[in-house]
Amino acid sequence: GEILRGNISPVRDVDCYRIDPDRPGYLEIEGSGPISLYVTVYDAARKKLGEMGIYPHNNTKMGLDLVPGAYFLEVTHWGNGESHPGYYALATRYRRAELA
Repeated sequence: GEILRGNISPVRDVDCYRIDPDRPGYLEIEGSGPISLYVTVYDAARKKLGEMGIYPHNNTKMGLDLVPGAYFLEVTHWGNGESHPGYYALATRYRRAELA
């Protein structure tokens, strides 16, 4: 797996990461940080495939089955309309499906 580290700063910052699996498999994302975060996964056509909110100082997980192609992971601040700068870390693991 890979650790994605970033900062939400300045206000309304959006961090984007690209994922390009070459075989079908399962993507697991685990996030934590001192601020509230919202993580969304899109396909290449910007269709939303999954989303999760991360509360401060809590680990949260989500997982998605993927096929080969381009995917985008978007990280934003999640809250009551106010944005608070801060860091985060997302652990990603991709488990390739066994080919028959």
